[in-house]
Amino acid sequence: MMTKNFENFPVYLKSLDVIEKVYRFLQAKSFEKEFEFNNPIKRASFSVSNNIRRLGI
Repeated sequence: MMTKNFENFPVYLKSLDVIEKVYRFLQAKSFEKEFEFNNPIKRASFSVSNNIRRLGI
C-alpha cells in the first residue's frame, strides 16, 4: 500500500523523534546558558522535518 501523506512516512516520523530527543538533551543544566549552541541545533533538528514536509519525500 502506498503512503499518500508525508506524515505517514517513516522517515518523517523519525525526524519528529529526533526533534524531541534534541530538545530533551538540550534541557540539561550543562546547556542552560549555551544559547549560541542550543539555538542552531534546535533549528537544524526542525529543518529535517520541514524539508521532508516541503518536498513530500
